Amino acid sequence: MSKTLNIFHKIQKQPIYIRKAILWSIIAILSLFLLFLWVKKFNQKLKTLPEQGLDKQLNLPYFEEKLKEAIEKSNYYDRKSNKQ
Repeated sequence: MSKTLNIFHKIQKQPIYIRKAILWSIIAILSLFLLFLWVKKFNQKLKTLPEQGLDKQLNLPYFEEKLKEAIEKSNYYDRKSNKQ
């Protein structure tokens, strides 16, 4: 307990720019750790997506077909307007 308090007292005695550097370093390390955990969990969720059948429930191929149709229609209208 006294070692921890001793460390805090040493930090408090440092100039403000050093204390800010320590604070931001701790924040950066914690952020990277949380980002790592989030990416790992997201990866696990993506792997279980086909097992749950959500890809079929979402009708992903249907959306892909509709997207291609929309692109073809916009290209058709673009060509038609350029001819006039």
